[in-house]
Amino acid sequence: QARRIVEAQLEPAPAPLLSAIPPGTTLRSVFLTQSSEAFVDLSREVAAGHPGGALNEILTVYAIVDALTTNLPALTGVQILVDGHEVDPLAGHVDLRRPLSKSTAWVEDPGAAPSTVPPTAPAAGPGTPEAPASVPIR
Repeated sequence: QARRIVEAQLEPAPAPLLSAIPPGTTLRSVFLTQSSEAFVDLSREVAAGHPGGALNEILTVYAIVDALTTNLPALTGVQILVDGHEVDPLAGHVDLRRPLSKSTAWVEDPGAAPSTVPPTAPAAGPGTPEAPASVPIR
């Protein structure tokens, strides 16, 4: 089931939407540990074809992490590998050397009205968090 969930995230998004994961990225393997963590091994295209930027990287990583942890609630974390190796980081911003836990801060509520404002990185300022606490940003 974990494989099907990740493969669904790798499919191209229907127009006019954009996929959070670079085109050409394939799933090499996925495995679950006895400690309820998942390791997702993606092809090098996930890094080579990444557009860069902190927000894009967060959206790429959490498209996979949140899909797995939402659909497999027993999972406590997801670690992303590229071509069988740990990467630090994927595109310069998110530390992938350890499993990441669910963070729905980057997911739109399907029951909410569609947003007409394109997503942007939150502005730093009083009372405005820069990112959820579970997202290690460099």
